Amino acid sequence: MFHPSRVTVGHVLANLLTVSDDVAVQLCALVCPAVEVNRILVAKGFPDTAVQPVADSPRFHLGTSTARETHDLLRALVGGTLLSPASTAFVLRLLRSPVAFTDGIRRSMSSAERARIATKAGWFRDARHEAGVIFDTTGTPRLTYAFFAAGQPGRTASGRPTPPCRPGPGWAGGCWT
Repeated sequence: MFHPSRVTVGHVLANLLTVSDDVAVQLCALVCPAVEVNRILVAKGFPDTAVQPVADSPRFHLGTSTARETHDLLRALVGGTLLSPASTAFVLRLLRSPVAFTDGIRRSMSSAERARIATKAGWFRDARHEAGVIFDTTGTPRLTYAFFAAGQPGRTASGRPTPPCRPGPGWAGGCWT
């Protein structure tokens, strides 16, 4: 039976960038294998950022990066030197979307404030990372940030605090002070 739905690379990238969908990672590898992803990252000036290839396969697993290279990658993105203007607009629209990570830096903001922040978060075991760009009300990028943390006591396997914390007195950008 014919099903009218189609999954495009844009759909896959949307899931990859907004909700870190594991299936999206696998689908991306069908279009651009790990070796090619890593070659492009090095050519763009990010030698410490790479995905982990799977042996005898185009697939890849989680990668590694540094806070500095993540920061620099976001600066290049908003500066228009990383991608074409159309691709830059597409990626920033995804990262600023309401379904993108709403915890972290955007946690206590209004919808209008959240829409001014392009953000990407990730966590694995006890590591918890968030990086993004804050835009002013005119759409001009004003601040680029990259928070990387790992090995914090009292974290669950996903890296989230246990019990959930709320910003308040003593909160220092992650509520584990």
